[in-house]
Amino acid sequence: MRKNAQKCLSNFSIVTLIRKVLNERGYVKMDSPKGYYVTQKPKLLRDFQKRYVKFARGILISHFGDALTDMVLKETRHEYEALIPQLPYNGSENDAGTRKLVESTWALASYRALKKHGRTVEEAGQISCEILSAQFNSIPLPLRSLMTENFFSKGLQEMKKAATESQKRLYPQGSVFRFVEGDGVEFDYGMRGRQVFPRPRCR
Repeated sequence: MRKNAQKCLSNFSIVTLIRKVLNERGYVKMDSPKGYYVTQKPKLLRDFQKRYVKFARGILISHFGDALTDMVLKETRHEYEALIPQLPYNGSENDAGTRKLVESTWALASYRALKKHGRTVEEAGQISCEILSAQFNSIPLPLRSLMTENFFSKGLQEMKKAATESQKRLYPQGSVFRFVEGDGVEFDYGMRGRQVFPRPRCR
């Protein structure tokens, strides 16, 4: 069980650390939530192309072939663009859920596109797992090892701090949650709250 949990952490929770270690450009701060994601749309679409489509194409081709893959990617982008103005404001890049929310929206857009072609939510979820695994595995092994170690030494502490900060409810649409310590057997950690950013699960 713990091995599966660690695999899931590698595929999902490590995304934030990948950005830090690789020193990727963060989202621009804004004092007002009005139109935040709309103003960020050009950057969000560049990130979508660079960090999602780049890895999704090969995975989708292995499942559906070239022709359907092109159609699904086009429809996924269309769904993603439609979702951008609907995203709740989570307090810019300093909110624990902002980047995970954006990345989870890719998975939702993908599911909506795949659903049009008769695919189930389970199939869409598995494909999202494979795409995230491909993203993580594209990082050089020494750096991957460093990020995994860094997550368990610092990442969880940052998540606990974020949980405490979320209780201040600074943003009406922001995540509000508390950190749940794991038992080391059934699960490593958890989050529970009124508004918790999406946490995809992978088998």
